[in-house]
Amino acid sequence: MGFFLSEDQHSGFKQHLNLSFLAWAVIESDMNHFYGHRPNSLSGFLNTVFANFYQDSKATISFLMVPIREQLNYVFEIPEIKDWMNIAGKEKIYETVLSMRADDLLTEATKFPKGKGRKFRVNQANQRTLEDLEDDRYYNNSVGTYLKAIFEDYARKPFHEREAIFYRHTVEIIHEAIDKKMRLKITAKGHRVYIGCPYCLTLDKYSAFNYLVGFGINANESENSLDGMEPRSIRLSHIEEVKILHSQSGRIPEEKRALIEKLMDERGPDFISGDKREIVVHLDEEGLALYNANNDHSLKLIRKLDPYHFVFFGTVRDVEQYFMVFGHHAKVMSLSANS
Repeated sequence: MGFFLSEDQHSGFKQHLNLSFLAWAVIESDMNHFYGHRPNSLSGFLNTVFANFYQDSKATISFLMVPIREQLNYVFEIPEIKDWMNIAGKEKIYETVLSMRADDLLTEATKFPKGKGRKFRVNQANQRTLEDLEDDRYYNNSVGTYLKAIFEDYARKPFHEREAIFYRHTVEIIHEAIDKKMRLKITAKGHRVYIGCPYCLTLDKYSAFNYLVGFGINANESENSLDGMEPRSIRLSHIEEVKILHSQSGRIPEEKRALIEKLMDERGPDFISGDKREIVVHLDEEGLALYNANNDHSLKLIRKLDPYHFVFFGTVRDVEQYFMVFGHHAKVMSLSANS
């Protein structure tokens, strides 16, 4: 079956979408993070998120029902049950359980409030996906209701999961290179190009961002052997393009792997990138007195959240080193919500 789309919709339709205010705020924030100063559009962003996420979303009920059916089939094949249950009874239980589970999943997927309505143009590839999905039966053929459920689900994921969803194609290439022990050619924002041996894709200390960690060298360097490479890390969203160099081995020997692990353990996976961000620090009364008495205010104070929580701007390492001498009077809490 699939969702029914009218002829006008087939030509590239604009879909009305009413999302909660929270969901729109997250989407607009993510567009700023992921696109930066590059040209962008709401339609392009939403099409990318849908294409990369619908298979894993709790809103796609047809996919969630597959293991439930398999479990029921397994139960009904147990000899003690199979021998005494007639076909009619089995079918009645089967349909009742599936209906109840589908209703529960639909209730969970559609529980989010209305907020603001906007329109976006669904591209042809996603139109074909909608026509093939069997979720029309659960959403009463309402494309808008289903898409709202998808994007509300997306908006409530942690930032690092949303980042991995938006950059799913890049993530898949990186994992393939790691699994096959191949080198990567990486074009970063700013058009810097690196050749690297990838080690892992991991999260930073606060589980906020995804980082590619490995050994790398500028692409214009004549010496591109592993011995000439240095430990490097780059944030996933700072990668413009990535390509596997199938003819070049990316195997990292054990001693080099140990070095990477040591660096990540001591300084976190952002040890090279040095990303600056907003970071929340808790200062008790003594800690605040120490900060006010310190003439070195090289760490920028952004704003005060309450009498004891302050937002500073810098790298995680800079913030931790700055407040290290404060002892238990200062505690680096987390990234701020707006980071």
